Amino acid sequence: MRLKLFFWYWLSDQQGFVVAFTALVLPVILMLGVLVLQSGQLYIRQAQLQFSVRQAANSGLIPLAQALKAQAEANYQNSCEVEFPPDECDSSSWQDFLSSTEAHAMAAQANIYEAVESEVTQFLETTDPKLFLAAENLTLVFPVPNQGDHRISARVLLKERQISWLGNILRPEDYSIEVEALSYLNLES
Repeated sequence: MRLKLFFWYWLSDQQGFVVAFTALVLPVILMLGVLVLQSGQLYIRQAQLQFSVRQAANSGLIPLAQALKAQAEANYQNSCEVEFPPDECDSSSWQDFLSSTEAHAMAAQANIYEAVESEVTQFLETTDPKLFLAAENLTLVFPVPNQGDHRISARVLLKERQISWLGNILRPEDYSIEVEALSYLNLES
């Protein structure tokens, strides 16, 4: 222990040791501080984007739900507004008047896809002003295949690249955020 203390005092008595020590250690400490701040900023931004993308996926299914409800109401009027309506006309759920094959056929239509895509992008643009939406940043998969007959799903994937304070030192791929959300509309009542 005394040898270590003697060595430290001996080095501190040498001229220029404090300057050299400070010149070597201070940039390392500052770089570690910047890395901690940058990773905290990325974590906060990822949490913000996760919430926005989840809500955008949910709101993207609204045009589909409205179209399915309108089709179910048309089916109800065709089959139940007769002199002797069948027993299923007592139901108040729109899912009882629409088959899953009809729903999946409607979801595969191009105008429904465009409405879902428009709703997702509009929601993301209005809720997150810091977000720069480009075609390569946003991916929408609608309807998601292999989700079963009783649900229609939409998957939204958002990629955002953050500007790094240490961009010249670290790779830019280290500061990209990918957020994915899967939302579905249940076709069973």
